[in-house]
Amino acid sequence: MNHFQKLGFTIALVAFGLSAEAACLNSIPAATPTSRFIDNADGTVSDTRTGLMWMRCSLGQTWTGTTCTGTAAQYEWADALAQGQSSGFATHTDWRLPNVKELITIVERRCGYPAINADIFPATPTWYYWTNSPAVSGTTHAHVVAFGQGFDGTDAKTHVDPMWHYHVRLVRGVR
Repeated sequence: MNHFQKLGFTIALVAFGLSAEAACLNSIPAATPTSRFIDNADGTVSDTRTGLMWMRCSLGQTWTGTTCTGTAAQYEWADALAQGQSSGFATHTDWRLPNVKELITIVERRCGYPAINADIFPATPTWYYWTNSPAVSGTTHAHVVAFGQGFDGTDAKTHVDPMWHYHVRLVRGVR
């Protein structure tokens, strides 16, 4: 992802605000209907279509039983990978950073800011999220998904400026 794309996305965030209320086109069928997910009552949901279990909150946030509170943490890519390997959330020890194809499965294409089912994944920041998928073009970049508009791209794994450190939502396979 180049700096012009980042600048455009940042401007869009300011223009639309960082509202927790998604703007959705209800005339378009939902890609991630709430009925597709099973609430495990422990801060996780299971996706009946993909067989994946997701943390409902981004890392750094806390599940209260109804929503996510706190500030989502931001990481460089290597640190994001390590978070998955060290997590014992909800008594599971096999959490990991999702690959780009997996993370895209929870993008809600009919919504924006955030482009995610906010009932299932409340308080999701509209910034970028890391995947475990390195870019094909080289070793310095990895795939990211932006939950503002729901697009994916690649960006450098390391940045001096913490603004370009990204969020993490961990996943595990259950099928």
